[in-house]
Amino acid sequence: MPTTSRPTLEDVARVSGYSRATISRVVRNVDNVDPRIVLKVNEAIEKTGYRINLAARALAGGSTQTIGVVFRENFGDLFQNSYWGQVLEGVYASLSKVNYQQVFLINDSEHFRQVEQYLLNGHVSSPLRQW
Repeated sequence: MPTTSRPTLEDVARVSGYSRATISRVVRNVDNVDPRIVLKVNEAIEKTGYRINLAARALAGGSTQTIGVVFRENFGDLFQNSYWGQVLEGVYASLSKVNYQQVFLINDSEHFRQVEQYLLNGHVSSPLRQW
């Protein structure tokens, strides 16, 4: 069975002609990278199909780049209330701009321990709590 590997920073470096360190700086949106380099690196990223491996980034840097939104409402009530859909849409739009993702958790009495353990295990960078 053939295995397909994900494109790596090294693949992007090879295609772009820049070093792995430069590619990493572009991917992490580090300030003061020449815009022409950013353009060429982004072209190489598109060409290779490279995607940020958030699990690897979390292991290397200690951040999952995931924000937890914790709800205390009943699961059914949550989806019947259009207000929360708008809230989640706004959270998603804001987080997408900075390469974060969201996970939302239902913290009712039945799932309290599961939600607590999920948060304590470091699956999210920071929990956002419902007021």
